[in-house]
Amino acid sequence: MNRHRLASGTGVLLGLLLACCGAGLAAGNIQAERVDPLRPEEAIRRYEEFAAKGDAWHARAVLDAAVARYPDDYPLVLRYAHAHYMMGEYRSAKRYYEHALKLQPREDAPLAGLYLVARAQGDPKWRAHASVLALSPPHLDVNYPLAADLIERGEHREALKRYEALLRLRPDDFNALTGRGWCRYYLGDRSAAHADFQRALAVRPGHKPALQGIDATRRLAASAGYCFAAIDYRGNPFKRSGNHHCAPVSLTFDGRASASVTISQTKIDWAEPAADTLQHDINVMVGATPLRWASLWVATNLIDSNDPETDGSHSWTGGFLVSPRLGRSTSLLAGASISSSRYPSRDLFQISPRVGASFGRLNAAFFGSHILDGKTDHAFSSWGAAGGFGPLAGLTAGTRVWWGRRRGHVDDGGTVVYNSLSDVFLDGWQASLSYDAAGRGAVFVRYGEETLLADYGSPPIKYKSGTLASGVNVRFGH
Repeated sequence: MNRHRLASGTGVLLGLLLACCGAGLAAGNIQAERVDPLRPEEAIRRYEEFAAKGDAWHARAVLDAAVARYPDDYPLVLRYAHAHYMMGEYRSAKRYYEHALKLQPREDAPLAGLYLVARAQGDPKWRAHASVLALSPPHLDVNYPLAADLIERGEHREALKRYEALLRLRPDDFNALTGRGWCRYYLGDRSAAHADFQRALAVRPGHKPALQGIDATRRLAASAGYCFAAIDYRGNPFKRSGNHHCAPVSLTFDGRASASVTISQTKIDWAEPAADTLQHDINVMVGATPLRWASLWVATNLIDSNDPETDGSHSWTGGFLVSPRLGRSTSLLAGASISSSRYPSRDLFQISPRVGASFGRLNAAFFGSHILDGKTDHAFSSWGAAGGFGPLAGLTAGTRVWWGRRRGHVDDGGTVVYNSLSDVFLDGWQASLSYDAAGRGAVFVRYGEETLLADYGSPPIKYKSGTLASGVNVRFGH
């Protein structure tokens, strides 16, 4: 999984090509006039003046007559190819770069041009041109995109060679240090990877890919948090409001095994003379990540409440999630959870599948839930969709909607969603904003509303509830 961003080096290559073409001479107030085709040096001088100003059209036009007269002049052909490239005329640029390479087979400037053209066209042949250039000192920046591509294809040893070639000349290059760290991580050398991430952060404090690497290579990591939710009931003459507190604590070993405990308290304020409901939950979960794209977990939840409908209840939940990558920025998501919840008057069995995909900073998922009540023979089904967008590093905005019927369900992770079991959830929506400081912690805030149907022994009541929730989680370890 490509969890870090690497510089492409395209801008550097453009600069190298311009240097090869002699760009950068002082440019006066030049007019695009016809150039004597018998004087290629003058055509090149004019070309360099226009190229230095970024005037690609005139730069190409000033070479037309000279190239037509001298089609095998290497300096002219090379500059003519670059002029076509600057104008986005990639087919012509490729043709002239190939001709320049035939004229001078030992020169690598035409190869650099072919590399740029192939990448711009999305042609897989860019890898071949990059491989030729990657270990050549003038074109070391080609290693950045080449190494990133090799990582995406799972060729971590080859990618490692590219980063090491960069670091031989640039020992403090934080991008190369981070890249080498991820290669070592995928190859199983976690200690060396951790050292690379630390060196990268010493050069560039706060570099997110390196921070993510530090988090991933911690031998033993821990986190602790706190969350709070305020609930407002509207249209229910019996319930007034509610609040929810939770305190999660977790341990992770070697990034592959984890255990967590969450203690929570929920209070529902009922209209007098009914007594308020006070419920305490303890959730214990263990999980494993045998592959970097696959995880599984199992959890149990115990309830202590002054409500006889839920007091002494417990549940068992298990689930899995896989997220294979399809390319540099695209991955799929599939998973499911199964739970069994025992209440004094209910016996609920729930299955919740989900599928989704991510495209760069966008992600979307669809999920469902089917609940069977073994004691009442009632069945409930619901569906939903969720989406998220990461506009800034670490910052994610998300939304979630659902519809159907739910009762006494258990969320992923085994946490029981509190309700009196006489309430049926009909539909709802939620908007959220979260920030993840890689390796350090995360915060979130979200607001949502739901439509519910309640039966308290009288005609059913349809009402709404609004919930505002926030939380913080701090990570630490070594």
